[in-house]
Amino acid sequence: MMLPNGGGVWRRAERRMRWIEFLALYLLMPVALFYTLPPRGILPVLWVAGLAGWFLLRADPGPDPLPRRLYSRRRELGVILLRFAVVAVLLTAALWLHRPGWLFRFPRSSPRFWLLVMGMYPLISVLPQGVLYRQLFERRYAPLFSSPRASWMIGSLVFGFAHLPFGNLWAVGFPFLGGLLFLRTYRRTGSLALSCIEHGLYGDLLFTIGWGVYLFHGGTQAFLAS
Repeated sequence: MMLPNGGGVWRRAERRMRWIEFLALYLLMPVALFYTLPPRGILPVLWVAGLAGWFLLRADPGPDPLPRRLYSRRRELGVILLRFAVVAVLLTAALWLHRPGWLFRFPRSSPRFWLLVMGMYPLISVLPQGVLYRQLFERRYAPLFSSPRASWMIGSLVFGFAHLPFGNLWAVGFPFLGGLLFLRTYRRTGSLALSCIEHGLYGDLLFTIGWGVYLFHGGTQAFLAS
């Protein structure tokens, strides 16, 4: 026998469960990793979390929360590339003021490792982050917040907070600012591919010009800073 307002009770229970998921995945996990993660553990944890997010999406596809908008992939890519070019100049100038000796040290001192990072980073790091912090976040957790603007800000904040295990504020601040762009692109286009292309461009840029020293973990970070 159905209880009165059974649907409302179920919806409240589901909402509580999603809040628990959100807090565990986006807040508790980075804190736990900050205190317990061995130097080589970030990518395996990211792969497992990304795979778990993919299964959650497959198990409960639900309605697509993003509006169906017609857009030109070529035009959007052009906007992304133009914005990227402007930001690249600004970030290069900022590093020249902050630590001029770091400029392009990575590709100059270790070109093979740099090429490996350029090719592998978008595949093994950006894609699972896109699933977790854009596709999964939008589908399951953005509706928990009061408005699209609030969920956009929260989504960007938790993306920055995910980089807490790197152990410095730069590693949290850069992804937060990037998250504002990547989540906005995903919302505007509904394309995980475009948002991942944008994410990959900025990540490779940071590693190339020298800011990436803050975004490596453990021994790799020490090697690049030395």
